[in-house]
Amino acid sequence: MCSMLMKPLDPGTTNRRGSRSLIPLLILVVGGGIWVWGSISKRNLDQSLAVSFERAAHSVCERSPMPGEIIWLIPSLKSDFIKAITPWCVEGEQEAGRLAALTTQGDIEGTSGQASHTVTISADGKPVLQLRIRSTSADAITVVGWSTP
Repeated sequence: MCSMLMKPLDPGTTNRRGSRSLIPLLILVVGGGIWVWGSISKRNLDQSLAVSFERAAHSVCERSPMPGEIIWLIPSLKSDFIKAITPWCVEGEQEAGRLAALTTQGDIEGTSGQASHTVTISADGKPVLQLRIRSTSADAITVVGWSTP
């Protein structure tokens, strides 16, 4: 009678239970990996954008071509950028070391919200210009507007 109450363990049943308990763990590991990869990718894009606009500011002072990845939505944006940067160029020096760029995600508050990033160009630590840009890769950066801080 005792043997009738206890069912023998089927080896196939225990293996299925073990693999089922690993699935949530596998989902967490894959999800965590995607999250880490995404945040690293965003950080790399932010750094690439800052470098591109710092190079653009330096090219104004050096009177050299601007980086090719920057697309000016309206041509006047480029001329406004040049006019804003030119006073900060050091006379007689080829290197404009005082100019720096900082990228933040999101648009400037109170604007249309079309920009994915805001790049602030600073000279000697003083903000000179804020550019509103749209970009999902460092190869194509579209400037959609600007403002003075």
